[in-house]
Amino acid sequence: MLFKFGYPLILATSGTILVTTSGNYFLGSFRNLEAVALLAVGYKVATIGIMILIAPFQLAYEPYVFSNKK
Repeated sequence: MLFKFGYPLILATSGTILVTTSGNYFLGSFRNLEAVALLAVGYKVATIGIMILIAPFQLAYEPYVFSNKK
């Protein structure tokens, strides 16, 4: 039952990890490790922005919409 519930989430998370890792791999192959480090720092900063600005709105908006649905 747990696998049946988590299967779509496992696929979505695996896809995200694959995209992030492949970008770092190709950047490291075609450029230098300094570019990979710069990308990693930029990715972390963008993730902080998502956590501060977008995630709270998403978490608050859905209950608001469903509570006001007529």
